[in-house]
Amino acid sequence: MNNARPVLSIICPTYNHEKFIAETLEGFLMQKTKYPFEIIVHDDASTDGTASIVRQYEAKFPDLFANIYQSENQFSKSILSVTKITFGAARGKYLALCEGDDYWTDPLKIEKQIDFLEANPEYTACAHAVYELSEHGKEINQATTEPRTYTIEDLAEHGNFLPTTSSVFRNTFEPIPDWFSLAPIGDFLVHMVNASRGKIYYMPEPMAVYRKFTGYHGPQTLTKRYLQLYKTLDVLIGRFNDEKIDRLLRRQQAKCIVYWYNNDAGEIVSEQAPLVNEVLEMVMIKTTLHMARFKLPFLVASVIKKISLLLRHNPVVNKLDSLKTKGK
Repeated sequence: MNNARPVLSIICPTYNHEKFIAETLEGFLMQKTKYPFEIIVHDDASTDGTASIVRQYEAKFPDLFANIYQSENQFSKSILSVTKITFGAARGKYLALCEGDDYWTDPLKIEKQIDFLEANPEYTACAHAVYELSEHGKEINQATTEPRTYTIEDLAEHGNFLPTTSSVFRNTFEPIPDWFSLAPIGDFLVHMVNASRGKIYYMPEPMAVYRKFTGYHGPQTLTKRYLQLYKTLDVLIGRFNDEKIDRLLRRQQAKCIVYWYNNDAGEIVSEQAPLVNEVLEMVMIKTTLHMARFKLPFLVASVIKKISLLLRHNPVVNKLDSLKTKGK
């Protein structure tokens, strides 16, 4: 490994990505940039041929790679464990994330992003559009068709809309907050912390491919994916000392209720009933003024009716009935 400090550290968490990892690494190696970079592949004790493929690339380009090979899976312990290991090993002024089943397509990707961040110190991160690849083909995922600046309020209101593989950000995560260990969606935590420290710039051109349904969250049902989002939002609430941010995060939690109902109603009774109760306690209306502050994007009466019908003969109905009675 080259001892000179790189400008960029590319962090590539991987686990059982034997089918994809070579394409991911080729996307790094094709970058045309004046900025020196290092590649840190974190193989999380893969049980297939992933580590062997990574070692082959490392042998060809020893000055570029600073890989970490685990004998025991770290992600199963917590996201915090993986984040501490990979971020702690990174020496670059900037960090770029790309999981081992995604890949970059534009050879000027990191050049464009670092150029922007170097020229605009008030920005903490830069992201861009991606292609989403699934069994149905490739589709462009654009948050906007024009360059745009996003703030923490945008993320708190609209969620995790910045693809992990698109992000380049300043290496200021020391120390890693301990509460990272509580959340199942780590990239959203990173985006929110970045946005709490400055603005995020978005480039509308797609420069990478995100493979849908091949990673950790892929095999899960829609309900379980929204359950992961709900729990991550819960971890973020109260971390930024901003009541407006907390209201927007709780509003997202309320939306999770509606998504569960509309898309996977059967599971809400058996698995999400306690969370429905919790959301209603925190978000649903105790007073008319409370309603106005949260500005929920749906009619409260309709939601209460739907959920109470769905949870008939469930203990949560008692909470709903109580809320309805108080509102009269």
